[in-house]
Amino acid sequence: MNVTGSLTIAVTSLVLFVAGIVFSISNYRRRYQSKYSLKNMFPFEFNYMGHFFDNILGNFLFIFSGLCLLVFYATFKGSRTEGFGIFLFVAGIIVSGLITSLYFVSTKYLKTHIVILTLCFALTFMSIAASALLNLKYYRHDQNITALTGFIYSIVLAVFAFALAMNPKLSFKIQAKVKQTVNDEEAKYERPKWIVVAFTEWMLILTAYLNQIGVIFFLIATKA
Repeated sequence: MNVTGSLTIAVTSLVLFVAGIVFSISNYRRRYQSKYSLKNMFPFEFNYMGHFFDNILGNFLFIFSGLCLLVFYATFKGSRTEGFGIFLFVAGIIVSGLITSLYFVSTKYLKTHIVILTLCFALTFMSIAASALLNLKYYRHDQNITALTGFIYSIVLAVFAFALAMNPKLSFKIQAKVKQTVNDEEAKYERPKWIVVAFTEWMLILTAYLNQIGVIFFLIATKA
């Protein structure tokens, strides 16, 4: 697929992702009379203790967004001929499925959730690295400034993804805060205002989408 087609798919995937968040937050507030926060709530909590059709619009937007991401990685020029492109093709497709599953696999199935998150971290980072190497390879071949820009962009994104994974506070051991009632007769519990692992999952999902930009730089440089 040429750069125009890939860019269209990339933009569509990101727009659908943002729209999915907006509609899901609105639906969450309507259903539970409570505010949803990306800082301390997991992606799966849009569907926790509910059915798929309770958030049908948000869920379909997330799924179609993931499908667009899959199509992008499966069809960009170089996905079947370049060594790094082939790896990006395979890893990108797997990542697309993994990040979509984060909307539906709750921490009730903690081991499964951790495996999905770990694989998502590893493959997203390697996908970014493959994107960086594609740009670097072409820059070395043609001294193209666009490819160099793509390489720098991908390196910055890789550092960001690595920092997310190496955060020492990243843990599923979440301790609720104790909140006393007015009469101090009974303790109530509330979730922390900031849950690192929940916010990290959102940032990881966003990183997978942003990696498309690095590939776009490569496509522009090669005049795909």
